[in-house]
Amino acid sequence: MKGHFSFGILCLGAVSFATPLDDFMTGAYNSGSFSAGSVSAWTTGAGAVGGIRYTDLTITNNPFGGDAKTRVITTPGILEVSTDTEVDTLFTLGYGYNTLSTTPASNPLNLNLSSTPLVNLDFRTNDLLQPVTVTLFTNGGASSYTRSMNILGGLSGPFVQTYTFDFSSDAASLTDVDGIRIDFDPAAGGDFSLSGINTVPEPMSIAAISIGAAALLRRKKK
Repeated sequence: MKGHFSFGILCLGAVSFATPLDDFMTGAYNSGSFSAGSVSAWTTGAGAVGGIRYTDLTITNNPFGGDAKTRVITTPGILEVSTDTEVDTLFTLGYGYNTLSTTPASNPLNLNLSSTPLVNLDFRTNDLLQPVTVTLFTNGGASSYTRSMNILGGLSGPFVQTYTFDFSSDAASLTDVDGIRIDFDPAAGGDFSLSGINTVPEPMSIAAISIGAAALLRRKKK
């Protein structure tokens, strides 16, 4: 029983260093279906870091006149982008935006991510391969750091697949993150959904925390 209790403390210690950016549990939104142009929104949501969630869905090609839309469903907490056949889109999700501003860091977040430099995107679904880019803006937007990766297709809920964007090599420069922008480029007709975004420590930091906590527990037992 004591062993289980100790393990629980170690896990809790590691989790406590996570910084939630958005759980999509607040700020319900529905762009409605549209077939041309773009729809932007600045949605107030307590679960979104900075209190404002910026979204922009743009249709870049639509040969058959289909529809696209984005929405946030607060129960159970999901952001989804859905498109009809051959509708090609670009989607931007951002934090640190002021109302009606398209400039990240217009509503500075002042986040210190130097100890939590891994940005986790929790995908609930993603039907087709797509590239995703995460950009962190620092010093009022004067500097930026970018990571990109391909998200595999064939993901289907309700199980979550986490993709980690590793900014640990820039950790020393992340003491004042004022804006976050995430750009999605789904394949034509591609649909996807997210169930959460957060930042966490790099594995070596978690290991160091766990070792320290274990040493503390041993001292208490003595």
